[in-house]
Amino acid sequence: MIEEVKKILLSKQDKRYQNFTSTLTPNKKNILGVRMPEIRNIAKEINKKNPLGLLDENDFSNLELELIHAILIGNIKDINVALTYADAFLPVIDTWNTCDLFCGSFKLTRKYPEVVWNWLRQYETSNNPMTLRVIMVMMLLYFLNDDYLDKVLDKLEKINADEYYFKMGKAWLLAEMTVNYPNKSLNYLNRKDIDLQIKKMAIRKIKDSFRISDTIKNNL
Repeated sequence: MIEEVKKILLSKQDKRYQNFTSTLTPNKKNILGVRMPEIRNIAKEINKKNPLGLLDENDFSNLELELIHAILIGNIKDINVALTYADAFLPVIDTWNTCDLFCGSFKLTRKYPEVVWNWLRQYETSNNPMTLRVIMVMMLLYFLNDDYLDKVLDKLEKINADEYYFKMGKAWLLAEMTVNYPNKSLNYLNRKDIDLQIKKMAIRKIKDSFRISDTIKNNL
């Protein structure tokens, strides 16, 4: 099955998009240049036929296969099966593209928030900054609510990494928190021990947001 999918991906290759994606993902070498609508269509067809077959066979020989993998995991209906495949996939994730697509696709979190929260907890001491970014992005997508806000703040305190894409994920989380919980977010941003790069990134995202008032922006 994997060889068939590779042939389909090659038939959809766009050299111009390949160059564009490579500039956005400089640490990734094997990029075919298949646009996301095509990636989603291919994943949709695989999901109709034999998604677990692809998940079991995938060799992750290019970025596009990683993106398809992320989508297919998100389509699994059984939370335990989904998390089993997610466990195996986390070490593979080494780009922001795959990280964010995996998180955005894992919508089962809305149905099983406590299960997924407890699953994420086991990775908070990981040495892999992209795994830690997964935690940041999962929190900003699914856990910025009254039930989990204090727990999110606790994770912000505990989880740190000196790596650009992790810091960007943490800054993105703080910016999203500012939309509905501005006091909590701004209190964190005003801490004396905050990483200044994260603070600058978060403030830039806050100022770019159309969902945050000018009053808050002017006080930053």
